[in-house]
Amino acid sequence: MSMLQQLLLAAPELHVLLTLLCTWAVFWFFAMPLFAKHMVMPYVLKQRWKDRWCEIQKKIQKAVLNIEFPNDRAAMDFFVDGIPLLFQHILGALLCVPSLLAIGPTYVTSAMACHGLLSEAGWELMDILKRGYEVVCGGEEGKAKNPTAFLILSLIHHVMGQTMIIPVIIYYHDNLYVHEFCFLLQGGAGAALLLSSYGYTIDITTAAGLRQMKVVSTTTLAMILYTRCFRYVYVAYFLTLQIYGDGHTVLFGFGVVALCLMGLINMLFCTEALSKFLKFFKMQHTDDAEHVQRTLVHMSSSFHRQNSAVIMDLFLTDSQKRWSKIRGVVHMGVLHETKKTDSAAKAAEKKRAGDKTPVVRQRKTAKEE
Repeated sequence: MSMLQQLLLAAPELHVLLTLLCTWAVFWFFAMPLFAKHMVMPYVLKQRWKDRWCEIQKKIQKAVLNIEFPNDRAAMDFFVDGIPLLFQHILGALLCVPSLLAIGPTYVTSAMACHGLLSEAGWELMDILKRGYEVVCGGEEGKAKNPTAFLILSLIHHVMGQTMIIPVIIYYHDNLYVHEFCFLLQGGAGAALLLSSYGYTIDITTAAGLRQMKVVSTTTLAMILYTRCFRYVYVAYFLTLQIYGDGHTVLFGFGVVALCLMGLINMLFCTEALSKFLKFFKMQHTDDAEHVQRTLVHMSSSFHRQNSAVIMDLFLTDSQKRWSKIRGVVHMGVLHETKKTDSAAKAAEKKRAGDKTPVVRQRKTAKEE
């Protein structure tokens, strides 16, 4: 079998899988910004809801990290850059569907599912390297883009993909539980992100919009509970039993740790989905429009603050918590704008000082004469 065939079939060989992992990382590094710029941004700018979609997310960022974007374009760029992530998750889930629908695993369906796994691992590798570069080489602005609590949460999320995917493919290339597990995690996350972003486009101050939001929140809750709670526990249980029964004790140990950490992420997802469902279920279209908008912002911002609080309490000291909060205010370009303002002020001051210098010299010269 040629190297190209091994790559296409995601052969369970270490050198093949490492090559694919790096290939997916490079692909997402270039593809996600291009997708955001040339496909997502033009689409968003044509929509009537673009201002509402951007405004709600700006309020959420303000409530969570006290972030104020320098202008609407900077805010739009920031929010649009996050959209390709949900499509990355959906693609990974779709690659697993043929294996789940087939009567039994085949070379092609198993290869597609393994590429779905490697797509997620590749994106995670790219995300780790990118954020690490920003923190180490990006100065204060790079650190501000990556608050400590967010970095810890990201690392918890990435543990499973970076430690488990390649060993699992090597030993369980054709295992349906592995394929379904990938489908549940990526499909659930992708669908939840898509519905959440779509919810910001709905005008919930109208009766029709509020009914639509109730449908969205109900659907989101049902999907999250299925993919991240009930079915997650079921598939994880039988998969760990099989790994343990096959005698892969090291893989079993790493798997238990990864499952517990991912369980923490799942718990946060379920909490958010349930909270939104309960809030919107009780809400009436006759409620004050401003109150309805404040409720939407409060729900989303409270969830993000809760996530940060959980991570801070578990992993950070008091001084690190305070510094993490301070850094949040210079997130995404705000520090850059501040530096520009400071530079402009210093330049103006120097100019004024320079204008005074010739006058002083002229007076001295006249006196001397």
